[in-house]
Amino acid sequence: MSLADIRARAEVAEPGPWHFKHCPPCTAHDHLDAQVWGRGDNALIAQWGEQDEFEQANAEFIAHARTDVPKLVAVLEAVESRLDSIDRNYRGEVTRDYEIRAVTSSIRHTITEVLG
Repeated sequence: MSLADIRARAEVAEPGPWHFKHCPPCTAHDHLDAQVWGRGDNALIAQWGEQDEFEQANAEFIAHARTDVPKLVAVLEAVESRLDSIDRNYRGEVTRDYEIRAVTSSIRHTITEVLG
């Protein structure tokens, strides 16, 4: 998985922002307690038909993910861009080159590990 993969998935998802709301039963046979909607009420993203203690927290998490994920990707891309800039600016400075490259490499490695 890469930031580009995550960005691509976010870009093709239903546009945001998404919102969470509790919903009354839809039919006598189907009790919907929570739903996550896209813009307006024409884009149902997710729904839950069983009550449990995590239902609202899960729905709120999913609803916020639509705007949170692109922001997090942008932050990490900005960090990577800054690391590239640091690498370019200190390239060739013998006294600091090794130290700078070690730090930027370590940060990039951490991002890669976290992304899996």
